[in-house]
Amino acid sequence: MQQNDIVESVLVTLSSTGKCSRRALHQFLKSRGFKSDEDLYYLPAEGVAAWQSPAVALLSVFSNAGTVYETEEDIAEGDSEWDRLELEYPICALAREFMAKFVAECDAICSRFALKAFISDESKSVPEIATHLNSIADRTARQFFEPGSEELARMVEARYGR
Repeated sequence: MQQNDIVESVLVTLSSTGKCSRRALHQFLKSRGFKSDEDLYYLPAEGVAAWQSPAVALLSVFSNAGTVYETEEDIAEGDSEWDRLELEYPICALAREFMAKFVAECDAICSRFALKAFISDESKSVPEIATHLNSIADRTARQFFEPGSEELARMVEARYGR
């Protein structure tokens, strides 16, 4: 990553040493407010501006390095297994106050399924995840604009065509 690059999102990988139930995951995520859309889950962001991300987190499910593609109907009919989750936080598209919600969801999912968290293949505790996100947000604000701001959204759109 170059010093003048904008970090648009941060990917946190949550890994299990064994196989976990997809149905149990589905029920847990739904109980925490996640919505499902085909093969991924997202946690809606409440009260965001039009230029901000509509989701606090996007979550994908994997088994043996492959994506587990299942709809709600598939999950209701049978129970598959997974061993890794990828939780993405759209850091430049949300105001800082959403970071705490994202970190809390990482913590809840890790606690419920006894998972280890990683960022860029480096093991991270929940406080370290929060520190990492704040560090990126601080750098973004210093070099560009505050995360979640309309100015930063315009800059990303102009630079990357989003």
